[in-house]
Amino acid sequence: EGGVTAVSGIGNEGTLRLKSAACQSDTRPILQGCKCQACVNGYTRARLHGMLKKNKAAGVALAVRLVTMHNLCYMQDLTKRMREAIIEQKYESFCRGFLNQLFPSGNVPQWAQDALTAAGILI
Repeated sequence: EGGVTAVSGIGNEGTLRLKSAACQSDTRPILQGCKCQACVNGYTRARLHGMLKKNKAAGVALAVRLVTMHNLCYMQDLTKRMREAIIEQKYESFCRGFLNQLFPSGNVPQWAQDALTAAGILI
């Protein structure tokens, strides 16, 4: 499904579904402070929502491209922060903090708990 983007981390909101009605009038960028082409060039959640919902090939193609660029930028930033945490020997703390932001109510999926336990990280 197109229109799903990553926005967790600082200012966490988890996974954002740009096709949802909640984005229809949301004038914020995908993620505040993100340096991707979508966020920097004023493509708001509402604008991307409209592009994805109108089903015009050119608009959908551009929206999907912008969402992909955002997701890649997000993953690069996340990887950078993970690398820094490893170098500083703070990876376990980083993982806990990241999961607390992503799952503030504590409902961390079992697969994530199992993977971290296998890596020796207790959450």
